[in-house]
Amino acid sequence: MIRQQAIYLHNDYYADRPKYGIANRFTGLAAELNDDLYTVLKDPDTNTEDLPDFILQALSELGFGPQESGSDWWQKWHHHMLVVPAHVPAIYTLNTLPAKIYRVDPLFDCLLPRTAEPPTVVQDLLGPVHIDLLRFAEAEGSLHDFIDAHEYPPAEVLDGLLFLNDPNRQLIRLVDPKIFQSSLKAPYHFPYQNHLRTASATAPTGYYEGLDIDGLWNFDWIETTVAHSFREPNAMLGGQPFGAAFLSAVSSHKDVSGDAEILEVGGGSGQLAKALITHLPDEQKINYTLQDLSPKLLARQKQTLKGLGAISFHCANAEESLPKQDAYDLIISNEVIADLSMADAGPGRKTPEGCMAFIRNVVQALKPGGKAFITEFGNLASGNDCVHHLNHTEHSIHFGALIDFAESLNARAHAIPMAEFLGADSTTPLLCGQQEKYLTLRTMLRDVGHDLDFRAYDQSEFDDMLGKTIRRTGCGRLDFAPASDGLHFGPDLRQFLVLIIEKPTHATSGAQHHINKEQAARAGGAL
Repeated sequence: MIRQQAIYLHNDYYADRPKYGIANRFTGLAAELNDDLYTVLKDPDTNTEDLPDFILQALSELGFGPQESGSDWWQKWHHHMLVVPAHVPAIYTLNTLPAKIYRVDPLFDCLLPRTAEPPTVVQDLLGPVHIDLLRFAEAEGSLHDFIDAHEYPPAEVLDGLLFLNDPNRQLIRLVDPKIFQSSLKAPYHFPYQNHLRTASATAPTGYYEGLDIDGLWNFDWIETTVAHSFREPNAMLGGQPFGAAFLSAVSSHKDVSGDAEILEVGGGSGQLAKALITHLPDEQKINYTLQDLSPKLLARQKQTLKGLGAISFHCANAEESLPKQDAYDLIISNEVIADLSMADAGPGRKTPEGCMAFIRNVVQALKPGGKAFITEFGNLASGNDCVHHLNHTEHSIHFGALIDFAESLNARAHAIPMAEFLGADSTTPLLCGQQEKYLTLRTMLRDVGHDLDFRAYDQSEFDDMLGKTIRRTGCGRLDFAPASDGLHFGPDLRQFLVLIIEKPTHATSGAQHHINKEQAARAGGAL
């Protein structure tokens, strides 16, 4: 009987990664397939009857030949260590009756859902050999020691490894001791089949105007923001939620005491506004306005902010207008400008016409002396690259060009890294995992009477809340890593900047309110 050691990886999404590759079934070590195979697989006239033989030949040339499963199969691997890879998306329980694996189908594209329903969580029952293999792998012992310590026939051990190594599970790896540490960083993870992106991606304006799913689902599963991920108190932000930390940071740059007029553009699910309003002093009176393009998101914001005071809601496109001019002490826009329109400016170049129109509107809307705080992912030196992890078009932001443009409108502008702006402690251990990890963990917890939100959890909070349950069920593997590693739920703060724009207190000419063709060309050329 022949067992193939390799799994086949197809990548039709990330342009900077190999188109086709293979990963060893036992070790997870990957290799790129040759160009000939790529050409054959891409050719619509390829004879599919001959394709399996061609693939096997290509695998053999790369050293991934078939493996005999006889009684001595394990001798090739006996010195390798059994480990559970870090950050696997599946969850397993070893102390429950019966012991189970909780997993989702890895071919489900969790970041591009076509409906407002999560994928089905599959529950696989674990037999004795699977439980013993996982316990041994958690202790990181060698395969030789496992076989010596147990009475399982080697063929049964092989079957158990193949079950746990299946691309649907990815729970066991055989690691050569010489590369032990580097191999623990991540599992070999079957890539999502993101072929839906090309057919379904829409322009941001069209996406939000036609948004037909609830705002909470949108930010849990599709477009998770920093504000949404950290909407509850987190040790990384000094025990504060994002909104309170953001308010504190804003207050260090702008006095918002008194009867402040505040405008938030693109309010998401309303969590940032809620945190800001509830953390203002009780005696402070503010007029808070939320403007959004999406009726669905405005409905979620109204639900989130019900009963919190003088809040008005405005449905409009921020590229076209803001509610009032010369009216606001403070304008906030959190993770919105990546959604604004870009114009072609020649080969490989984009002009951020939507961002420029928005900044023009912001300068017009601020009171003299007022400030705007605009966050997004990008950097100071480059940007406007299309990102592909969503079901609508977004672009990274060239903050340097936007600073230049704001200053051309006679405003003052600069940018600060978001982590620095918030005073975030990058050493805080946070729970690792994204949507599919959280979904499987939440399903397991619901089976034992608990629940889990889709948000970032620091290790101390998680252990206080669920530590006893995790230990009682024998749930593995849950990892915590410093926030600076960017492995937690939601965006990586290291990729974000905060653009601060101040409208001068002196009178300015009408020229600041107009974008002429020369300015637009200059901004586009800088990108």
